[in-house]
Amino acid sequence: FEPRGAVRSIIVADIDRTSTSCGFAVPYMDFVSERDTLADWGEARTDDEIAQYWATKNAVSIDGLPALS
Repeated sequence: FEPRGAVRSIIVADIDRTSTSCGFAVPYMDFVSERDTLADWGEARTDDEIAQYWATKNAVSIDGLPALS
């Protein structure tokens, strides 16, 4: 991945088991375009502003788990 001002996390996991759905009720979706919202957000801020945002908003996950360090 190329470096960006705003990023998402990449989680590496060891998977022991997976399963699939039959897919009978899963709708078809067409690719329209890449989303640029995150990139635009990151480009409009300084590195310090992004670090402050991460420190205040991303300390825990949406389900209350500690954030990645």
